[in-house]
Amino acid sequence: MEVRTAGGAVMSGTIDMIAADRSVFWMIRNDGAGRTMLFAGDGVAVIKVPQREQAAA
Repeated sequence: MEVRTAGGAVMSGTIDMIAADRSVFWMIRNDGAGRTMLFAGDGVAVIKVPQREQAAA
């Protein structure tokens, strides 16, 4: 998924947890920055993107 903030920043990652009331969610970021909490009231847009296949080792 990609998340676009109201300020224009773009982060990509995987949703880790969504609060029961859907007010916040946590994502594990693809850029190695760890786990980030996002608040729905901050005006973020969540965009589903296709998963990339990993090359076999």
